[in-house]
Order: sequence, then structure tokens, then C-alpha cells
Amino acid sequence: IWTLQNFVPLSVGKLFFDLELPNNHPLNSILVKFIAGTALPPEAIRLPNLLAATGSLLLIWHLTKKCWRERAAYWSIFFLALSAPHLVYSVQARGYSLQIFFLLLYAAALAGCHTGKKSIYCSLAAIAGAVGAITTLPTSCIYLCGITLILWNLNDCRRPGKNQIITVAVSAVLALTYLLSNLESLLAARKWGEKIVSAGKLFSFSGETLYMLISPAILIFLAWGAFKVRKLWWSAAALLIMLFGSALFTNAGPPRVYLPLTAAGAILCGIGAAALHEKVKEKYQMLFVLGAVLITFGAYQLQMPSWRFTNYLPVINQVQDLPPEVLVIYPASESFPVLWNSNGQAAEQYARQLNSGLNRLMLIKST
Repeated sequence: IWTLQNFVPLSVGKLFFDLELPNNHPLNSILVKFIAGTALPPEAIRLPNLLAATGSLLLIWHLTKKCWRERAAYWSIFFLALSAPHLVYSVQARGYSLQIFFLLLYAAALAGCHTGKKSIYCSLAAIAGAVGAITTLPTSCIYLCGITLILWNLNDCRRPGKNQIITVAVSAVLALTYLLSNLESLLAARKWGEKIVSAGKLFSFSGETLYMLISPAILIFLAWGAFKVRKLWWSAAALLIMLFGSALFTNAGPPRVYLPLTAAGAILCGIGAAALHEKVKEKYQMLFVLGAVLITFGAYQLQMPSWRFTNYLPVINQVQDLPPEVLVIYPASESFPVLWNSNGQAAEQYARQLNSGLNRLMLIKST
């Protein structure tokens, strides 16, 4: 609702270049604006992310199969499909599922970008993935760097092929061009988020975020998968250091900012589950599959309450029926109902809140 009411009225140029507002995911906002201008019902604004989440299942299968084995690819689909945060944001009009789709597209296409007749198509797909990811969420630049390092590491750090070098170079130039052209608004957006002031706070924040993204219930699959690809540890560590270390300079975001890690976790869990599956005697393999399914479904059930959105619509409808002398007080941390009642000026009001740097308790009087 917030995206529909407060981003749709803005121009395409403002949506594409105004990155100070954290909830403006440019490419997603433009798609929402386009869909809102059609005869489709309002719920259709969620369609791009639903399609992207579905496409991510196909891409994670392709990527895992190409870099590992087919059995691990099917397990990876399973773990991503039952990731509570991934599922929640696949039906929201936010850009996180789009970001994951484009990052997986970049990774899968770059992994296949060697030689042959299809190489040019892989290069174009990888470049499209990089551009799509960076224009959906600028934080994608860190993930793109990490993916490139991991794929290079997977190739034993050998000299990449000419096509891969050109693909990475073009992707980097286009991504940097977009970031540098929006540098002022990106620097202004640092007012958003939680300030990290110590190493202890950084480790605590990183641990809490990973706990939110990947349920401890599937840790056995994740740990075994990480062990099986242990030669990639240094490049994976580099990604995590870049990702969480950036919080020292840009402030830490909520767990959803790090949502692409759910796809990485699904791949590791898929590799781990496939490896464990192979170790089980044939007569017990179906029992293993059943146990893995139950564990993963249990992990989903444990995660979902932490990610499920509060439905404010009944509250908003109730507020509208209250007499004018009633003062409605919302929790200070809940900006959604506050901005929903901003008479179409949510973007401007949000910017003022960020610029003021004050954490104020918002009081709204119903009219």
C-alpha cells in the first residue's frame, strides 16, 4: 500500500535517481508504477516479485547443477522454496526478490560464460543481471563483487577467459556509473539504519542477522555443505566481510537488506543435503529424505513468525471510524501507519525524518 500510494505518483526520473529513501528500490518502483497505470487490480503490483521468486528457483537449480551436481541442485530449490524470508518477500511489492533473481542470473550466466556459440548470450545475460541487481538495490554491488570472487575461486583462481573478463568489466563499468551518478543521495541515505560503534556490536549484529536469515534447525545441512566446498571459504569470507564490514561506514540495515544470503544458504544446504543423502544406505534414503523435509518444514515454521508482516489495514479502517477527539498513538518504531496517513506526502516526510536525525514518537490525530 505504501509503495502504491507514495511511489507511484512520482516521476520515473525521481524513482530511478532518488536513492536517499531506503524503501525506494528503483527498478521495482518503476515496475509498480507501470502496473498501477494499467487496468490490472492493485494486487498485481506484487506480480514482478512473485515471478522473480519463481525464476530464482530455476536459476538456483541451474547454478548449483553447473557448479556442483544435479542432486544438490534439486535440494537447493527445496531449501530456497521453504525459506521464510524469501517466501514472505516474494509476495510483497518490494525489490528484494527481484534483487535475488538478478544476482542469481548474473552468477549462473557468468559461470557459463566461457567459449562457444552460447557464450555471447551468457555474457549479455550476466550484464543484464548485474544492471538489474544494481538498479533494484545499490547494495547489490557488494554481492556482485562477492559472486565474482567465489566463481573465480571455484575455478581455482585460474586466469578467466576473455569473455568472462569482458563481461565482468562491462558489468563493473555500468554498475559504477549508476552508483557514482547517485553518490550524493547514497551518502545522504547513510542517516538510515543502526550505527555500529564497536567490534562487539558488529559481531552481535552479524550473528543476529544470520540467525534471522538461516534457521539453526538446518545448520547440519549448511555446515556439511560448507565443509564440502571448503576451498571457497576465503572468497565466501571476503563477501561476508565486505557485506557486514560496510555497516561500519553506511550503518547497519535490517535483516531484509541481507536477504540474498538466503539463496547462498540454500545452495550450501543443498550441497550438504545431497552429500549426506549419498552417504545413507539405499534402503534408508527415503527415510533420510522424509527427515530432511520435516526438519526444513519445521525450520520454516520457526522462522515465519519473525518475518510475517503485521496487517495494518483493519487498524486503519478502524481509525477512520473513530471520532475526531480520539488521539491515536502508534509505536515509535512503526513508520508504516504514520506515513500511510501523510496525505500522499510520505516520500517528503520520510526524507525530512532522515535529514532531521531525530527518533521521535509520532502522534497522529484522526480526522
